[in-house]
Amino acid sequence: MKKIILLAIVLGLFTSRNLLAQTGNCDRCGSYIICEGITKWEVIDKCGEPDYHEQYANTEKFIYNDGSGSFIHILEFRDGTLINLSVGGKPLSRQPQPQANVQEK
Repeated sequence: MKKIILLAIVLGLFTSRNLLAQTGNCDRCGSYIICEGITKWEVIDKCGEPDYHEQYANTEKFIYNDGSGSFIHILEFRDGTLINLSVGGKPLSRQPQPQANVQEK
């Protein structure tokens, strides 16, 4: 009986440890939730192509801009796996600025 209880405790700890490892930093992307550990292809499938993309040796950054009033979402990948999610500042408006009228004399 003691062995069964001990086995149940060990299995419970192992399972909860794995669940905690899988529930890292997460963010919303439309109606989807994306979390660290998924592939860049899963991100593209759920969020679409990024607005901006940077690539270094084995590291990539995807930047998503949902428009003025929203924060910029920065996703960092290493070897094709999402390793970091962060939120940046609010982007500048994408609308062109009006030109000042200059009158010649």
